[in-house]
This record gives sequence, C-alpha cells and structure tokens, in this order.
Amino acid sequence: MTQPTNPTPDADQTAIRGRLDVAIDDVFDRWESGLGGQRPQDAIRDAVLAVRDTELAAAHDLTARTLASLEKVTERARRAEARVAELEQQTTRAADLLPAWEAVYEPGNVSDYLIGYANDQDPATGMAEAWMRSQAEVTGRLEWVADEQLATGRYDRWFELVQRHDDGVDTGPGIIVRRRLADETTDTETTADTSELLGLIRDFLDPDPCSFDHHGYCQAHGYLGGEPMSCPHGRAKKLLAELDQPAVGARQDGKA
Repeated sequence: MTQPTNPTPDADQTAIRGRLDVAIDDVFDRWESGLGGQRPQDAIRDAVLAVRDTELAAAHDLTARTLASLEKVTERARRAEARVAELEQQTTRAADLLPAWEAVYEPGNVSDYLIGYANDQDPATGMAEAWMRSQAEVTGRLEWVADEQLATGRYDRWFELVQRHDDGVDTGPGIIVRRRLADETTDTETTADTSELLGLIRDFLDPDPCSFDHHGYCQAHGYLGGEPMSCPHGRAKKLLAELDQPAVGARQDGKA
C-alpha cells in the first residue's frame, strides 16, 4: 500500500488562498448581475466566513479521527500490558511451585533426561539412585561427588553420581543432582517470553500506514509526541520486518 503524501504548510496556505479567490470571484460575478439588497462588503464577508467554516469542519473531522485512533491504540496497549502482567504472574507462580533441587540424567550423546524435582538434596539424590536401579543393575558402591566448577550461573550446588568398584575403577553413569537458583530463568523460558512479547506487539500494531501532518505528527495513529515524522507503529513495523528477514532467508535456503 502506498503511503499517502502529506501537504506542507505552504501547500495548505496555497489551497486556502485558492478557495478564497474562488469565493470572492463568485461574489464579483454576482455583483455584475446584481446583488440585490446585499452590500458588496457583506457578500465578501459571507464568502470568507463560508470558507473558514469549511476549514474548521475539516479540522474538527481530523481531530475526531485522531481521537478515535488514540482510543484504539490506547485500548490495544492496555490489553498488551494486561497480558504481560498475566505472564509475569504465571512465571512467578511457576517459580514458586517448582522445587529447587532437580535430578537429571546426562548420557552425553542424546538429550538430557529430567528424572524429577525435590525440595532438598537427600530426596533428590535418593530419587536419582532409585531411578538408576530401575534402569540397570548396580554392581558398585554409589557415592555423590560435589563439583564446584559446575556450580555456577543458574545453579549453586552440583553433585555427580559415581559408582565405586572393588577393582578400583570408578564409573560415572551420567546422573547429576543440582540446586537451581530461584531468581534465574532458563534460556528456553527467556526465548518463550520474548516470542510472547513480540506476538503482543504484532497484535496491537495498527496495520494502516503512518500519515504525517505538516507538523510531523502521525494522524493515522494519533501519535503527537517524540521526534517529528517518527511514529512507534512505523518504527515497530520496521524492526519486526528486520527480525523476520533471517527467518525468511532460512526458509528459502531450506526450501521449506
């Protein structure tokens, strides 16, 4: 869709002068054929006032459309804000309900397997050992070894299960128990939240193109602040289009 061209202040003044010239010429045309009992001054005054009333009506209509656009954008922003608050509450509730200790099987060659969650270290290690015995025969003595180097970032405690054998050879079945910090989120959760927020932005964006007046304000979306010729809707559409470009390129390369 082609964005409409907006008139400049000089173009506005020229258009008004043109309408006044036509109105006054009409008075003189009627003067030559007789104005009846009306004085020429009154006829010119009435013609000028008629042009003024037309301009005021057009300005009033523009103001009404601007207010309608503002109401629409404000309502969409309220819905987006409410949805973000809802997501934050859901994330907080999930973090409060999820126990901090987790037992995980990390075979190394395939995806990790979550054994389960527990509220403390002993229940977590007991759950992990029981799961191991259900999967294979245990031929050695099980022992948990702390690994301080891995206890960083999202986790402050990290233990690996080691199986001690009588021949002195120790084996690691790839089972760990770790404690997750309460104020950390996973990369998956962060990505999901970002995708959700981008979806909300797409939802409340107005599909209509921007339309700037001679002051540089966007009349299509009722944006009357910030830098001239700059509207949040237009900037958001541009940024979203840039974010979509890598995905489009990937689909084309993969011929999906």
